Amino acid sequence: MDNVNEDEVNHQLYQLYGYLRELWDEFKNQKQEQWTNLTFELTSNGKFNIDYNYRNLENDDSYEQQVIWEYEKLGIMPNENRQRDFKIIEEYKKKAITIS
Repeated sequence: MDNVNEDEVNHQLYQLYGYLRELWDEFKNQKQEQWTNLTFELTSNGKFNIDYNYRNLENDDSYEQQVIWEYEKLGIMPNENRQRDFKIIEEYKKKAITIS
C-alpha cells in the first residue's frame, strides 16, 4: 500500500470501531440479541453486506476462528503443509455434517 498515510488509516479504523460499537449498543437499546462478531463486506461499487454472528466465543480459539472464517467467507482451504490449519478445517467440516 504505497502512499498510504498510516496515521490516517489508524484514525479511520478507530472511527469504524466507534461506529460498530454504536451499532452493537443500538441492538441492546432495541432489546435485540447482541451479536458477538460480524463480517462487513464492501464492494468496489459501494454496495455492502453485514453478516451478524451470535455464537458464544468465550472458549473459542481466535486463531481457529480466523482459519474457519477464511474458509467460509473467502473459500481459502489451507494446503496440507499447514497441518494445524488443515486439521482445523477438517474438524469444522465434520462438526458441520453432524449438526446438519
